[in-house]
Amino acid sequence: MDLHGARAPSRAGAVIARTPARPADVVTRQPYEVRIRGLIGPAARQAFAGFGVVVEPPVTVLAGDLDQVELHALLERVRALGLELIEIMRPSSGAAPGP
Repeated sequence: MDLHGARAPSRAGAVIARTPARPADVVTRQPYEVRIRGLIGPAARQAFAGFGVVVEPPVTVLAGDLDQVELHALLERVRALGLELIEIMRPSSGAAPGP
């Protein structure tokens, strides 16, 4: 099918459906908060440069607008540093937590 839903003939006369670009193919960024047990020190904070870091003892909250690839990379950093992941959430207001 072309972008208007029509089918395109193939060389052998068979009809081949073409798939138009889907909205799901568009990378979207969403606000996320990732909660980690404990307080993270200066070295760990450097690993999360570019994210909002808010300490709510006994939890540290990392916040930022992420697409799916960035979210998985963030979670991999949390794992690699041996930090305990408590929760991942998308705030409804879209605002990062404040101090």
